[in-house]
Formats: sequence, C-alpha cells, structure tokens
Amino acid sequence: MRRTDLRGGVKSLGQNPLWCSKLLHAVVDNRLQGCQPDRMNHPNPPAKTPDQIWEGDLFGRRGDAELLIDYIESVGSRPSLREDCRGYTISVDADYGIGKSYFLRRLAEHLELTHPVAFVDAWSDDLANEPLTAITATLKKAIAPLVRKEPKLEQQWKAVASKTGEVAKIVAKGLLKKGLGLVITSAAVDLADAALGDLPEAKDAALDDALKDAGKGAADDAVDAVSKRKAGELMAERIATFEAGQLAITELKKSLSDLVEALPVGDIATPVVVIIDELDRCRPTYAIKLLEETKHLFDVTGIVFVLGMHSEQLSRSVSGAYGPDFDGQGYLRRFVNRQYSLRFPDLEPLVRHLLNQHAISESRLIFPAVAKTDRTLEILPASEMIARYMRAYGMTARDAFSIMDIIQTCVAVTKDSELLMPYLLPMIIRKVKGMKFGQTPKIETAPSWNYAFEDWNNQTLSTVSMESAFLDLSGKVGLSQRDLVNSANANDKISLVLLKIQQNIDINSNALALPRNYEDLLQRVARFSNGSE
Repeated sequence: MRRTDLRGGVKSLGQNPLWCSKLLHAVVDNRLQGCQPDRMNHPNPPAKTPDQIWEGDLFGRRGDAELLIDYIESVGSRPSLREDCRGYTISVDADYGIGKSYFLRRLAEHLELTHPVAFVDAWSDDLANEPLTAITATLKKAIAPLVRKEPKLEQQWKAVASKTGEVAKIVAKGLLKKGLGLVITSAAVDLADAALGDLPEAKDAALDDALKDAGKGAADDAVDAVSKRKAGELMAERIATFEAGQLAITELKKSLSDLVEALPVGDIATPVVVIIDELDRCRPTYAIKLLEETKHLFDVTGIVFVLGMHSEQLSRSVSGAYGPDFDGQGYLRRFVNRQYSLRFPDLEPLVRHLLNQHAISESRLIFPAVAKTDRTLEILPASEMIARYMRAYGMTARDAFSIMDIIQTCVAVTKDSELLMPYLLPMIIRKVKGMKFGQTPKIETAPSWNYAFEDWNNQTLSTVSMESAFLDLSGKVGLSQRDLVNSANANDKISLVLLKIQQNIDINSNALALPRNYEDLLQRVARFSNGSE
C-alpha cells in the first residue's frame, strides 16, 4: 500500500511496524512544512510565484534557495572538465529537525519555474529497494508536462525509459550475484556466476530454495553442478554479460544526453535537476545503492543532483554497516562535488507561530526579567524565552511541535492560572527528550544570559543563571507558605517569584497549577497524545 493511500488501510499498517514508523514521521514532517499540500504529486499543479512558494518561510530559507539556484544554473550549463564526471552533485547538509525537507521541497517548486525537476523521497522509496526505478519514475513526472507541450520530446523519453529498463535487468542480476557471495564460498561464487545466467528470472523458486540451503552444504553442490562446464564457455558468457552491461549503460547515457539536448521547451531549460531527500534515514545499504547507481548511470552533462542529508550521521551509518575501519566520510565525498550547509535556524519565529496557532496567551507563561548588558532589566516575550531554552537544551525545530503541544495542554487544564516557565519548561523538555521524571535535562549550549532581580531598594541587580533557577525552584516548590514568606523576606528572589505565582491560585479547585504539582500535571498531560509520539 502506498504511503499516501490511507483509506481502509489502518489495520494493515498496524501490522507493519516499518510502515507505522514512516507514516508517523511523515505526519511530523508535514507539520514542520506547515501542513501545506504537496504539489509535487498534483498532476497539473497551478503555477506559483516565488512569493507564494515561500509564503510561511519562518526560517528565511528563500535566500538559501536563490543562492543555490544561481549556483545550480551556473554549474549545469558549463562543460565538464573531466571524462569521469559529466554531471554535477550538490549535497544540502543539515542536522535532523531543522527543516531540511521543507527547504528542499520548496527549492524544487522554485526550480520548477524554469527547469525540469524530479523529487525523490529516498526514505519512502527504500521499501521498494529499487533506486533506479524511483529516479526514473520521478524523471518521467518531471518530463511529462514538457511532452504535452512538445510531442517530439516523447521519443527521447521513450528511449530513456527503454534503456533504463535494460540496465535495471542487468543491475538486478548483478546484485543477486553479490547476494550469493554473502552465503556461499568464494570458490562457489566464481562458478555460480555463470550458472545464474541460465535462469530466466532471479526470483525463480528453485533459486530461493537454493539460497535457503546455502549454509547447509549447498555450496559444494553448486560447485559440482557447474564444474563440468568448459572454462572457455564460462569465460565467454562472462565477457558477453559484461559487454552487454557496458553497452546498456552507454546507451542509457546517450539517451539521457539526447533528452537534455532537446531542451529548452518554452520557458523550461537545462539543467535537469534531481533532488533526493532523506538519504540519511535510509538503510545504509540502500543509500549506497542509490548513490552508486546515480553516479554510474546518470553521469550526464546537463543533469544536476541535489542530495539532502545529514552527512555526519550517514557516514556513521555507512561505517557501522561496513565495519569500523570503513571511511564513511571519504566514501561519501566520492559522490559529491559541492556541499552546502544549512544554518541552524532562529527558532523564535516558529515558536511564535505555534503559540498563535495554539491560541496560547503569552501572559499565561511567566518568565522573570533578564539582565541586559547595561545592567538593566528586560522582560522578553515568551516566544523568545522558549526559543532560548530550546537552543540551550539542544532542541530542534521539529521538537517545537511536541513542546508546544504539551504547553497548550498544560494551559488548557490549569484554567486561568499562570505557569512558572523556568520550572515547568525544563520538565517539558525532559519529557520530549524521553527522560524519566526526576531527571534533570543537560544543557548542551551554555546560555549567554541570566535572569535578573532588583534588590528591595532598587539600587543593585542580582542575577541567576537559567540552570540555577531551575535547581533552586526544584528545592523550594515543596516549602510551606510560611517558609516561602520567610525566605522571601530574607531577600530570596526565587521564593518571591513562587509566592507571586501561587497567590492567585485556588488550591482547592486548581491544585495542578501549583508549581509543586507540576510533576503530576505533566503525568496527566502525558495521557494525551498527538498521534506522532
């Protein structure tokens, strides 16, 4: 069942954990992208202006896109300086959860205004395990509107599709042989390679049985079965297969070059751009397979590949799959001509947007003042303070959705009471990180700011760090009202903040709003779920 076909599929999805995982992550990704419809899947999407494409761009990514487009157009039109590298590959590198997919999809839409663009979701296509088919299918979608405008282009496309099919057969057989090499001895593989050429289909039932028995002595049987064949006959078949493969790849590249040379059509011109997202979420073996096929089969002048990935994570995955001594970073560099790094975004616009979407009044979220450089006080908006906490605790843009869901639920169940955020927010972040109640989340980036309090006579300013405020509150929320008053009278500012929060709370009807009950509040809130956790 396709990922987008959900009708009547709940039961079957529930029986497939991999599908469930991908579906739930897709829900989160769509939210990060503003829940806007995916025009890439629309047969005749209406034309958009760049302003419309980047509407709602909370992270200011349009500037990155326009810079990349200028670069793609420059490298896509210049002649290659190397015989072994005619196409061009650019990686867009970014950590998880900072809007890489949002950026790439809108980059694709922006490029579509003047270029054929194929968008490949590698993580989704990983299930089919056929990257060549996935790339060809998306290329077909990109070329289809041009064929309608210029029917002569159809012949070039049919040639590409035909040659791709021929290469796919050869690739499939080659991969099958590599698979055999994992389960039988090298001596058997040398002879079995030729014997496999006699099979009409790689999925032949007899072969399936042979694979199952390979670890039970079947290797010796395989050697005996083919050892009677003449060495010259085996070598002749190997040479013929090799030559057929080389010819098929050459013809595929020629057909792709003819297709590219048939452009422009109207306002759509070269280069042809293939954007591949979610490489770092794929199985390492599939990611490598996709990169290899892209490099060897689509290396044509006028085609530019844009790879979306978290390169550090992908290189670790590749090294993990092939052994600790495998140079994952060096391997990935073989496929990439240039790397473009997306900067970590300012989270405040996203937090402010989500506060508005959830209809959360910032007056309910209480933060003390912060110290300015001139030693004066400043009350910052709740959106800015939440963003500061997220940066300090190493939270991503994707985490903002979970954090805001929890804050919204806390606001809803505590009636009109104010919430003491220097105490509650680290506890919420702890939950989003998957930590246990009672654990203290670790600050990953030390903040450069402090909370500030004036003394009674307003002559001096005392400051408290974000971390110290949380630890101090943790030790004081359980104090009695009398002890809090005594502590506040002794000029303890944290105790005074607690008193001000609690004085307007009706303990009998709204006990969950008391800071000492925030643990219980979050445990009750945890009973709610947004479906993606």
